Amino acid sequence: MTKQWTLIDMSRTRRRIVAPCPPGVPPGRVRFEWPDAVRRIWRRPERLSVSEWAERYRVMEPDGPRPGKWSNATARYLSGPMDAFSLPHVREAVVVAPPQTGKTEILLNCMGFAADHYPGPALMVYDQRELAQRMSTGRVRNLFRLSPRLRGMLTGKQDDEANFFLRLRHMRIGFGWATSVSTLSNVSVRNLFLDEVDKYESTNRQEAGPVSLAYKRVRAYRDTSKIMLSSSPTTVEGEIWLAYLRAQARFEYAVRCPDCGQYHVMRFSHASGKGCVVWPEGMAAQAVFSGKAARYVCPCGSVWDDFKRDRAVLGGRWQEAESGLDMATWFARHRSRSVAFRFSALVSPFVGLSETASRFITAAEDLKVGKLDAYKDFMNGYLGEPWQEDYSPRKEEAVLALRDERPSGVLPSTEKVAALLATVDTQDFGFWYEIRAFGYGQECESWQVRSGFVEDLDALDRVLWLPYYDVNGVEHVVHLAGIDSQGHRTREVYDWCIRNRGRTLPINGERRLKQPYTLANLENYPGTSVKIPGGLRLLHVHTKYYKDALHRKLSIAPADPGAWHMNAECTTEWAKQLCAEYVDDLGNWSCPKGRDNHAWDVSVYGFCLADFLGLRYQQPELYGQGPGEPMQTEPRQERPRRRW
Repeated sequence: MTKQWTLIDMSRTRRRIVAPCPPGVPPGRVRFEWPDAVRRIWRRPERLSVSEWAERYRVMEPDGPRPGKWSNATARYLSGPMDAFSLPHVREAVVVAPPQTGKTEILLNCMGFAADHYPGPALMVYDQRELAQRMSTGRVRNLFRLSPRLRGMLTGKQDDEANFFLRLRHMRIGFGWATSVSTLSNVSVRNLFLDEVDKYESTNRQEAGPVSLAYKRVRAYRDTSKIMLSSSPTTVEGEIWLAYLRAQARFEYAVRCPDCGQYHVMRFSHASGKGCVVWPEGMAAQAVFSGKAARYVCPCGSVWDDFKRDRAVLGGRWQEAESGLDMATWFARHRSRSVAFRFSALVSPFVGLSETASRFITAAEDLKVGKLDAYKDFMNGYLGEPWQEDYSPRKEEAVLALRDERPSGVLPSTEKVAALLATVDTQDFGFWYEIRAFGYGQECESWQVRSGFVEDLDALDRVLWLPYYDVNGVEHVVHLAGIDSQGHRTREVYDWCIRNRGRTLPINGERRLKQPYTLANLENYPGTSVKIPGGLRLLHVHTKYYKDALHRKLSIAPADPGAWHMNAECTTEWAKQLCAEYVDDLGNWSCPKGRDNHAWDVSVYGFCLADFLGLRYQQPELYGQGPGEPMQTEPRQERPRRRW
């Protein structure tokens, strides 16, 4: 039997195939076309970056400030973070920027690009439930409805477009908020978007933070996940700044001067008066803003108004902060998995130079009278920099100026010393201590004798119970040692106090107390019904009261009565720790995260011990005990005389 052949004309693919005729089909020419769904799957995807994709397919809402098709020229600096997101080796992208400068648009463009080129389950997280609902039913839904490219991904079913859920034909998008554990912990996602992370409130004490919970959602997509965080910064301990610091590559936006053609990163101020914002000296904030009087001076001397600034931004580029390499060159040499981008309002066409300058003038005026809120807002909301909680009321140099000529371990002359006291700050890894001599009278003058750190209590014994000598060679011993009993080593501290009963006292710092200190009886070890042999007495210290007093004490000049003297070997590190804490807006003493304040704590405890022993009410002629004689830590009880 002779085979019958037919010619299949696949005209839309410009191919012709000769194949055997199926049974019942006469030989000849047959026209065949692949179904649209098959052709769509087989079509080679376009090689586009997110910024190119957005300019081609993104359509903005008609009621927005810039309706119509997306244009990268509106805010050129937004292209860098978007294009980094589209790189296959980038797993995490961080954006640090002031409010209303385009951060949310970056997330939305990356979301649309992911749905088109990088589909997979997605989660978008916001700080509040209402905002998550508003974004789900508003801007994200409009992202798909208004774009011809994305519109076909919608199923058209009402059940697929819920308040906190959007199901597309090929993927799902969930919406969560920071205080909802369930929305952050019950799904696995490939694409994770977190907006304004520094506004997130903690879920509860039993759970990890919302950012940490959200990060765990991408574990199932370990090698293919994409994470993007964006936020205005708050403090150096904020989530966005920590993410910025741990990124493998950090980028800054450099503008290109229209006159000299050089690239540089715009700064608000500079000592040279160039490369910074300037305005007429002495002009009020409102006059600068209404008169648009502020200008930017390029390092070359060129003066820019807002229009010229926008031209410089349009010709700018992203460059790596340390090396200065432009972004394309950097990624050609490095395959960084985590990248971070930071820019200020100085490069934003939505914020004028005069607005930034007028806000600074207002903040500077408020700062002079002790109001920090306006300056914080200027740092976070205009410069895009975190607020550094580092406004200690004293400087290290002022503490070091309190040093005298005595070497470590030596007391002043005997007639000045009422008692030699020691205080200890307990840490998981060891003990910080200070031995200090206190004088008589209301001035409560004191002299540092020895300070430092030991790893265990045996070493502490060898330091505290040594004899110490004054400048005349008279021997002194530590009369009383107070030790911090808070933390994880409470039982160990209590046992040490039992072994050294009569010359030690456990201390517990309290932020709120009705009086400077109180004394309580301890019968059991904490958290148990186990009795403490012989019991102990615990000194509760009102830390705010004594920190305020110590702050005033450190302001006294070394030549004046009542000074807080340091020995000649007092280190810069010890002085730095004495300057660690500051008074916050609520009037409480606070310590920035990651800063040591052990010297400050032991000094506060020492001040309280001197009060507890009543040294300020003692006078040398009434004291009646030798320099080396142990001090009574309890008032003596005289026996009643028998009457015959």
